[in-house]
Amino acid sequence: MRPTAVLLIGLLATAFALVNGVLMFVSPKRYAAFLRWYTRSQVSGIESGPQIELRIAGLVIAGMSVFFGWILIEKVGSGRLGFVTLREPTSPMTGSGSWFGLVAGGLAIFTGVYSLLRPRSVGSWFQAHGTPHPPETATFLRRIKTLGILFIVVGAFFIFVAIRNP
Repeated sequence: MRPTAVLLIGLLATAFALVNGVLMFVSPKRYAAFLRWYTRSQVSGIESGPQIELRIAGLVIAGMSVFFGWILIEKVGSGRLGFVTLREPTSPMTGSGSWFGLVAGGLAIFTGVYSLLRPRSVGSWFQAHGTPHPPETATFLRRIKTLGILFIVVGAFFIFVAIRNP
């Protein structure tokens, strides 16, 4: 894929995440209105109370999107846009591997497996924290399982990169 296409797609994704994060942090009511418009469904539970969890999550999402956008612009600007480059495999036990990748990958895989095995408990947690969909629906449980599979794939990728790229 051309670097301009990668840059455009990456910046669009980070801009979307930034808009969501800023709306969540600044005004949960406006975020609920945006979510109703974007998903074309009823959103309940977001409008009431101070919503400190939603504000903290919005701040984290906005910060991460700025961080990823900054890295993307820096990589494209310096001409070092590349994906996984494979080198000689090294063991992280020697101290040359990336411990962050192993820990993040392990946590992501654990979260994914838990979401696959216990989607109802994950759904009840989501409902307790203001998500618009009830966990009893088959569609919502299927989405939780899909999210679990994505977590497992991302975790495996983190571990793969941590082991292959010292």
